[in-house]
Amino acid sequence: MHVTQPVEGGTAAVVEQEAATDLGSGRTVTIVSPPGRLSHWASDHGARWVELPLTRQPGAHDVAAVLALRRLLPSADLACLHSSKAGAVGRLALATLPRASRPACVFTPHAWSWYVGGRAAPAYRGFERVAARWADVIVAVSEDEARDGRRLLPGRSIRKVVLIENGVDLGAFSPIGPVADRSPAPLVVSVGRLCAQKGQDTLIRAVARLEDRSVRLTLVGDGPDRADLQRLSDELGVEDRVDFIGQADPRPHYRAADLVVTASRWEGQSLVLLEAMASGATVVATPAASSGLGPEAGVTVTDGAEPAQLAATLADLLADPARRVALAGTARQFAQRHHSSERTARQYDELVNWISGRFSRRLSPPVAGSSR
Repeated sequence: MHVTQPVEGGTAAVVEQEAATDLGSGRTVTIVSPPGRLSHWASDHGARWVELPLTRQPGAHDVAAVLALRRLLPSADLACLHSSKAGAVGRLALATLPRASRPACVFTPHAWSWYVGGRAAPAYRGFERVAARWADVIVAVSEDEARDGRRLLPGRSIRKVVLIENGVDLGAFSPIGPVADRSPAPLVVSVGRLCAQKGQDTLIRAVARLEDRSVRLTLVGDGPDRADLQRLSDELGVEDRVDFIGQADPRPHYRAADLVVTASRWEGQSLVLLEAMASGATVVATPAASSGLGPEAGVTVTDGAEPAQLAATLADLLADPARRVALAGTARQFAQRHHSSERTARQYDELVNWISGRFSRRLSPPVAGSSR
């Protein structure tokens, strides 16, 4: 059983990879999520789907989600909880069940709850320290996420943290394929939900600082901050150079871009970054979004929250086509070696087999090694 909150491309793709592995092994798979991409995927691939209305923000409505999961979970052998929100309600539901009725539990935060910062961060840290006891395994999708979990979690819970980095379908995401229409002007592309986490506001401010006033920015995706970002573009005088595409297949845009930028303020591991690398794009990332970016496979902006520094990095790369070509070639090779979806699926399969008791002599879950 895979439980997840409202998802965008990255988390959904990981759930799909893991669930497809289970289906391929003959296991019965149930997807528990709000309507959307995963519900359609379940219908297309022969998995069962159960609707669970979840929102990103905590609230009184979460009580109903806990009660619904409390009814569903005893029928499962394994519960895979994807995202910090699904991890919270799922583990609370498990904690209320008699021990004999609890399935095994794998929790994958896809970015720890306290990464959001603000006044709630201490409470989130406290909850994670307590709730770690209700999961059998905690999967970190990046080395940074694994390190942060091991620093925070208490005692025995540290041993539950394993590393399985995100993977990307190298056949679907490649330099070969349709290319989005574009003008001859330099083109920067950003893909992701339009929200504070993804940092599109910083990227718009950086583009507005560029001396080259012909540079265009394409934003692929939608979200709650779209209107605010459009207003920001108007205020900065770049509204005619920022294109809001909405939800769309990102692959033609990766291939068309001179630069693909992930400007996130926090991430577990950005699947957009991996998709762009696999597509042979030249990638620029903030430190929070750069996990998985190999040496000479792209550029990490040291202070990614500072529009001036991001603008300087963009200007340097746009003026150096030879370097962009070299970075793009290395990016594709690094994704092939270290971030294939087949590799990720094998690691999840090994983990599920261990939980199922096939590796019962092992005292701790299999730990996937570093991708470096």
